Amino acid sequence: IFCGRDLAASTDAMVEATQEHLVPRSLLQPNSAEPNVAHNMAACCAGCNALKGEFIPPKDHPCWKSRQAYVKECYRFISSQRLKHYLRYRDHIEKVLRERAGE
Repeated sequence: IFCGRDLAASTDAMVEATQEHLVPRSLLQPNSAEPNVAHNMAACCAGCNALKGEFIPPKDHPCWKSRQAYVKECYRFISSQRLKHYLRYRDHIEKVLRERAGE
């Protein structure tokens, strides 16, 4: 739902797929709300699901007006998390790749 990966493209992608609760279960269950309703569920790759974690936009964010806007805001958050991870590990990854290439 977030990155657009075709989860039906291969058996590997399908096995790595997860069920995403758009609004996390941990936030709904204490308020006696049912988290497993269709409009709160989506297929998601494991990477996006892990990066999203317990994120929800602030209550006053305009994305709460539509599911599409909510998904877009979650995608923006996931993208920012990917960038943070990349920047954190960029030098190490480049070093390892250069060593493997014999440079």
